[in-house]
Amino acid sequence: MHITEDRTVQPPSPEYDDARELKLKIRELADQLLEGKAEKALRGVAALPASFVNQDNFEQSSSFGRYIAEQLFYEFNQRGFPVREYRLQQGIATRRAEGEFILSRGNQVIAASPAANIYLTGTYYRDRYSVFVNARLIRASDGLVLRTGQLVFPVTGVTRRMLASTDVKLESTYVGMQDFEIMTRATDLTSIDLGDDIH
Repeated sequence: MHITEDRTVQPPSPEYDDARELKLKIRELADQLLEGKAEKALRGVAALPASFVNQDNFEQSSSFGRYIAEQLFYEFNQRGFPVREYRLQQGIATRRAEGEFILSRGNQVIAASPAANIYLTGTYYRDRYSVFVNARLIRASDGLVLRTGQLVFPVTGVTRRMLASTDVKLESTYVGMQDFEIMTRATDLTSIDLGDDIH
């Protein structure tokens, strides 16, 4: 709740509630993945959360898929499970009028030490009303799936916007421009351009 200028208490917006519900759902996902974490396979290792990907295209993610991974960094850390940040640059990059940056998503393949790491990732699928999420903890040394979790999220305004970047993007291209008179000269136009009746 928040207080307006006239000091009346306003309830949170439905969008705010949807955002909080999304956060709680990811907390539930972390609980599923770490239930009974005392098992031997999960001792002495660190998790490396990676973007969740479109179930139908493993080369494609979205703000939704990246948010799940970011939130799981937090959820695992809060439960005392070691989490490794692997997107560090060699040093802090400063950019005038922008800030200081240590994380990078530059195009690179990051090698993980198989003996001490597990990958935390998953897939999502969206239909008209719901988003289906499947998560897994994968042993880096041999690809063995150690734990799994799954949830169904409702499609809300929040999830719809986060998933929007999943859609196919148009690639930029060059369109040559010429003088209007040149582009509309009758000699440069086809019969269709001139409106001729073609049978």
